[in-house]
Amino acid sequence: MAYTFIQLTNKVLSRMNETALTQSNFASATGFNKQAQDAVNAAIKEIIHKYQFWPFLRVQRTITTSSSGNEYSISQALAPVDFYTMQINRNDSASPPIVQSALTYMDYNLYMRYRFPVDRQADTSQYSQPQWVSRPPSGNTIILSPWPDRAYTVSYFTWEIPDELVNPTDTTVIPDQFVDVLINRAVYYAYMFRENIEAAAEIKKETKDGIDQMLRQIVPGFTDAKDPRIVRPRALTGPSRFF
Repeated sequence: MAYTFIQLTNKVLSRMNETALTQSNFASATGFNKQAQDAVNAAIKEIIHKYQFWPFLRVQRTITTSSSGNEYSISQALAPVDFYTMQINRNDSASPPIVQSALTYMDYNLYMRYRFPVDRQADTSQYSQPQWVSRPPSGNTIILSPWPDRAYTVSYFTWEIPDELVNPTDTTVIPDQFVDVLINRAVYYAYMFRENIEAAAEIKKETKDGIDQMLRQIVPGFTDAKDPRIVRPRALTGPSRFF
């Protein structure tokens, strides 16, 4: 059960000895009640930005190709796209059927040298199922080669920042077992709002320890709680896996 925005806000208000909000007055909250809502979103954002490869942020996205182009937009993401998960999805209903196949990443300079001239000069009779994927140095786009001859579904994984919580029934992506870490950080912001610096300082360390515990428990290979930046999913031999 993912916690809702109103549940999280009321947990903060309870810790601060304030009256809980209801469904009817949640949207019109003002003063400290509104600050409690903002503290919840600030806490979620801080936890998310502690480590860009949180497993609970990993999502699968798809692109549908056409024969009218070989460059496509990809989603705006918190962390780079995992190009080594890009593949053409199987489609038995297509004529002829589409066989599932992995796309091989090609460095953009290599693409421009070896594949771009071929793709540029190809006519429609030479279009076919893509085998390679590349990414230009600027912009959130990918280039497929050869030029697609029809509609293919390309799937890939990335890590995305969720929208801020707005409605009382909106839910957080933070796993339930770590909701206390989220609440502690939100309470820290609430104390800072009330200028209770001493209480904020006491809970700050507790929050840091909680985030470190999250990293150790749900991030594969995490061992050093002092610097989560050193942990990265293992790159494959060749070009960096994440771009």
